Formats: sequence, C-alpha cells, structure tokens
Amino acid sequence: MRWRVALAGALAVASGCERAVDRSRGPLEPWNPPGYVVYARQPDPPTAIEPQAFSTCVPSITPGRHEVEHNGHTRAFVVDLPDVPDGAGPRPLLFAFHGWGGDPEQLEGTTKIASIAASRGYVVVRPLGFNKSFDGGTCCGLASETHVDDVGLARVIITQLAREACVDAGRVYATGFSNGGFLAHRLGCEAADVFTAVASVAGTLGIERCAPSRPVSVLHIHGKADGIVAFAGNSAKGWRSVATTMDSWTRTLHCRPDAADEVFVNGSARCVRNAACDEGAEATLCRDDKAAHTWPGGPRSFGFGGSQDLDATETILAFFGRHAREPSGLGGPTVGGLR
Repeated sequence: MRWRVALAGALAVASGCERAVDRSRGPLEPWNPPGYVVYARQPDPPTAIEPQAFSTCVPSITPGRHEVEHNGHTRAFVVDLPDVPDGAGPRPLLFAFHGWGGDPEQLEGTTKIASIAASRGYVVVRPLGFNKSFDGGTCCGLASETHVDDVGLARVIITQLAREACVDAGRVYATGFSNGGFLAHRLGCEAADVFTAVASVAGTLGIERCAPSRPVSVLHIHGKADGIVAFAGNSAKGWRSVATTMDSWTRTLHCRPDAADEVFVNGSARCVRNAACDEGAEATLCRDDKAAHTWPGGPRSFGFGGSQDLDATETILAFFGRHAREPSGLGGPTVGGLR
C-alpha cells in the first residue's frame, strides 16, 4: 500500500495497494524502498520493567536533571513527575526528544509538552542529546556519525524509571521534534517491545530497515513548507519523504489500504488516520500546508512559517491516550483519565 500525497490541498491518504496482504506470513514484514540495504535484525536487548505492587508504589526519583552512564558517556536527562498521590497507580511514561542543536529546556519552551503531559499523569523524560544530537539513523550530527546508540540509552532510562517512578509497561511512548522525531521513528522500529506508540514532528524515518518486534502505533506531523526536513525528502542526505515514511509504516503494520479516513480539518491542517492495522495499531499523518520547520500550535509557532491550525502537543497526547497495551503488565488503575 502506497501512502499517496494529494498535492491539491488535500492530505496524503493511503489509497493504493500493489499486492494483497498475506497475513499467513505471521509476524510483521518490513518494507524497504529501492536503494535501502536490508540487514539481519539483531535481537532486542532486555529491558527490565517488572511487575510491582502499585497499590503502595511511591516514586523514589526526584524531578529535575539526572545522569546515567551509557556506552562510555555520561548522558543527562530531565524528569518531570505528575502531580498524583502516591499509590495512585502506574504512570504512563513519555520520552520527548529535542531537535539537533536544541536541549530539553528549548524543547519545552517550544512545545510545553512536558508540563501539559505531567499535568495529565505522565512521567516525562527529556534527554539531552550527545553534543545536542540524537542517533536517529541518517540524522543527525555527532550522535549519528558516531552511532552513540540512543535506542540503548532509552532502554537504560526505562529500566531505571521502572524501579523509581512507578511506570506502566503498557503505556510507554516517545515523541520528538526534527532530529528527535527521527529518533522517535527509530524507537518504534527497534524498541517496539517497550514502546507502545511513537509520534514525530518534522522528522522522518531515518533507518534502512524497520522491523518492529510487534505492532506499534505511529503518528507523523509535518509542515508542507518545511525547508529543513523537506516534506518531499532529501536524497543527498538520505532523508526519506513523508510519503515514503508513511508508506513504509502502513506496509509494516499491514494496514488495510481502504481504511484511511480524514479525521481532522482546520485551515491549512489535515489529519488522515488508518486504524485498520495489526493488533489495533494505527498509522496517522497530519499535514499543515503553511507550517515550516516548526512545532504546529506551539507557543513560538506564529508568523511566517508558523501555524496555529493544528495543536501538535494536544494531537500527540490524544494519540497516545488511544493506545495502551493489554494487559498493562503492571496492574493498578489508570492515571489521569488515560485508558
């Protein structure tokens, strides 16, 4: 199934299928466009999220900056904790990754995603990139060039927070902007055993092979006027187009080709969702024709190249709220009304 891009003001929709989906194949079958090399998949390293007695769970981690050793580097991350009573139940966990050259504070100033998510019961982790960059595959900076393994870093942090922050294993999510969005896609491909859903803003799929161990829901938000991570891709940098990114995901998740529906229209923004994918997963694309390389709806997304027609933060949190794996793995009630 190809994820078609309508150029006459409509959003990209999944409308064609080159071959029938053969579900007798069993687990997910990745699709890779011509020119991408297929490598043998390595087994996922274990990520420890063990059942806990959440009726008495009291988070032991404090909000603020923390550090962890990974691959010979000291890596920093900021933790935001929800204002919920001790013992209230397992908390959903959200990773939020900044763009290349940014930092956790800049991301929050642009998006407000940490404060809003924490107010709704999430534990939020905002890692600082290696030399302010993340290894999202083809993007970006020193992290990508030296392969610092940010997927492994996320696993290490999850293991720590599972012990210290009352994390619900069935509700672990990742989002990011630009370079951070590339990493969010990569986590969906390479750490689907722990991530339930991922959402990217202005960052496409940057690895050669995407073969999640189980279905993971995907949301992609992109401005049509993006001049940095172009909607149409950048072959010189090896960056896929938005259409190719969504095509890859809908094939990988075995989404039914005739099931994409337009679910949001406001001004220059459109969202199309395909929820007829394996095991209740969805692949959703939101496009804003007047947005450039920006976080739509963010407090700094005004003026030329900005857009308030789509609130990316609210769209992402609503998307995550639709997806929780059952059983959650840790028991206890939901937090903040999320289900």
